[in-house]
Amino acid sequence: MTAVMGLVMIFTDNVVMGVVFLVVLTQVFIFGGLWATLKRKSLTEDSSGQ
Repeated sequence: MTAVMGLVMIFTDNVVMGVVFLVVLTQVFIFGGLWATLKRKSLTEDSSGQ
């Protein structure tokens, strides 16, 4: 939904805000994925060490 909103902003001549919106959205997904991967890795290492 929010990616569509960013694209709509770009198509309606609000290019700067649309690009900023999409970049921020992408960064949130990247950092969320990295956090989840590291969290899962640390939890699996703790479980296997018992």
